[in-house]
Amino acid sequence: MDAVVPMVRSCARLAAVAAVAAGCVASGLLGAGTADARPATTSSIRAADFAAGLPSLDMYLTAFAGGTPSVAVRDTGYAAVSRYTQVSPGAYVVSIRRRGSSPGSRPLLSTTMTVRLGKAYTIAAVGAGQALHAVALNDDLTAPTSGFGRVRVIQAAQRASRITVTVGHGTVLASGTAFASGSGYTQLRAGRWKVSARSTARPALTVSATVPIVSGTVTSVVVLDAPRGGLAMGTVLDAAAPGRPPHGGVPTGGGWMASAAHLGSATNWLPALAVLAIGFAIAGARRRATASAPVPGRVVGGFVFVVILVAGIGAAALVAPPWHTPSTAPALTGASATSAPMRLRVPAIDVDTALQSLRLMPDGSLQSPSAWQTAGWYAGGVRPGAVGPAVIAGHVDSTSGPAVFYRLRELRPGDRVVVQQRDGRSLTFVVDGLARYPKADFPAQLVYGPAPVPELRLITCSGDFDVQAHSYLDNLVVSAHLVG
Repeated sequence: MDAVVPMVRSCARLAAVAAVAAGCVASGLLGAGTADARPATTSSIRAADFAAGLPSLDMYLTAFAGGTPSVAVRDTGYAAVSRYTQVSPGAYVVSIRRRGSSPGSRPLLSTTMTVRLGKAYTIAAVGAGQALHAVALNDDLTAPTSGFGRVRVIQAAQRASRITVTVGHGTVLASGTAFASGSGYTQLRAGRWKVSARSTARPALTVSATVPIVSGTVTSVVVLDAPRGGLAMGTVLDAAAPGRPPHGGVPTGGGWMASAAHLGSATNWLPALAVLAIGFAIAGARRRATASAPVPGRVVGGFVFVVILVAGIGAAALVAPPWHTPSTAPALTGASATSAPMRLRVPAIDVDTALQSLRLMPDGSLQSPSAWQTAGWYAGGVRPGAVGPAVIAGHVDSTSGPAVFYRLRELRPGDRVVVQQRDGRSLTFVVDGLARYPKADFPAQLVYGPAPVPELRLITCSGDFDVQAHSYLDNLVVSAHLVG
């Protein structure tokens, strides 16, 4: 029994070593990476006051099962449309009250609607007197063809029971569209268009205006009752995307991680080899020192060796380098021009960088930032803070070490991203999610497609490194939305 006790103690010590090694593997200290994540898909709603007798309104959405209002869109004035608010899919009761009324007071209007995943809706108050009611319109934010915008008509003029709307060369946008409804969508080439609307029952009741159509946008042309009689026309920007979205993935890496990976793939075996070496050494010592030991001692020694061998092989199999797995007509929305971005701060990963302007290369791909430690924004696309997806790219590494977006894969939903503008204001975005995409099959529509609210895309390289092409095979994309 005396020979068994030291071996039991050795077992305990070696088990502790094995536990520490396993803990290192589990916690990522020995190189385990994070798994890919996908950006969350949300639904969007906004409020519109198209009722001439309702100078200003508050709108509330309450889950169909009851409870307190989960979404509130307040102080939307006549002929105005709020920005989209993100909501969870499901059935809701919509309550519309005069501005400033208590949320628990009797609503002027109410209706029910089902919000479907990934869809967008405009909830509008229309009409006057006995015809005052609420209507939910489906907003189709599908991207237009490059160089075009998509346009629809919202018929909110009670004076005209039905209207027909045409553009300068005779293209019909709406034909006999009924009051409190919307037309289908039509693609128009980017430019300034004369748009004319007339009542089908009263041809003398008309209105015309010049409507700017911007490439990559989705726009609603709204026909309203003018306050002093007749008709009025306004526009609403439903969603926006870069007029010329970049083609393919973004080259944002110098390859240092790939060279480090060759060393890392060897060094990641060292813990396993060390454990195996200890096992062999102890087993040899046991053969020499305890050749005459009782059988139980030999059994314990053999058990320790097997445990160490399995632990070593397990460590060798589980440890992996982290870089192989990431991670005219008046606008009714009150949108204002945004200043150019000058600086980016991401506190969670200690990023604080100036921003350079990036353009498209002759092949249509996005230009890389000229410095490893400086990020850049796509100046030919959407400015941060404006409706649509603004794009900021940065290198993950240089040829000799980490670069500005090296830790981008560590971001998690809820982390904050701050963009400082030229005019001194700061915009705060909140991370929604991360996703990794192969450059050979980069989903440009998903990353750069129209968005109904101000969004941000932070892009860097990820995945394996193609030595011949001198490029990483994947891009990591962080999606975020504006909160203030």
